[in-house]
Amino acid sequence: MKTPQTILSELLLSAGFDNDSIEVCDGPNQESVRLNIKTGDSGLLIGKNGEVLLSLNHIFKNMVLKHSPETKITASVDVNNYKARQEENIKAKALMLAERARFFKRDIDMEPMNAYDRMLVHTVFSETLDIKTESSGYGRERHVVIKYQAGESDILSSEEERTSSFRI
Repeated sequence: MKTPQTILSELLLSAGFDNDSIEVCDGPNQESVRLNIKTGDSGLLIGKNGEVLLSLNHIFKNMVLKHSPETKITASVDVNNYKARQEENIKAKALMLAERARFFKRDIDMEPMNAYDRMLVHTVFSETLDIKTESSGYGRERHVVIKYQAGESDILSSEEERTSSFRI
C-alpha cells in the first residue's frame, strides 16, 4: 500500500516537476493529512487564483482513493503553504465583513468563491448567534451572504428609539 506522500511524489515526477520536499502536516482531524510541497515552481503548481492547485488536489485525492479504498484517511495538497494562507485570509475577511454586517445591521455579500472556501465561511459562523450565512447564486457566481440576525436587545433598543422619537 502506497502512502499519500509516495503517491504525491510519483504524481509530481510524472508531471515533470521536481518536488524539492514534501512536508507532512496535521490535518483538521486524525483522519486527514495535509501535504505541503516546498518548491520553486510554486506559480506553476498553484495557477491563477489557485485553480491548478484545486485540480491537483482533485487528481491526488482520486489517486489516494484508488490505491487505498479501504482507508478513511483524506489527504490534501498545499504548495508553499499557499492554501493555508488563503484559508486564513478568507476567515479574516469573513470576520471583518461580519463586523460590518453587525454595525450596519444589513446583509453583506462576499465575492464568489469555490465550495470549499464557502464551507470555511459557514464553519466560522456555525456557532455565532447574531450572524448567519447562506450560499447564493449559481456556478462561478456562487457566493456567501453574511446575514445579521437581530437579538432581543437590538429589537428592544430599536423599539425604544421608535417610540422615543414620537414623544412630544
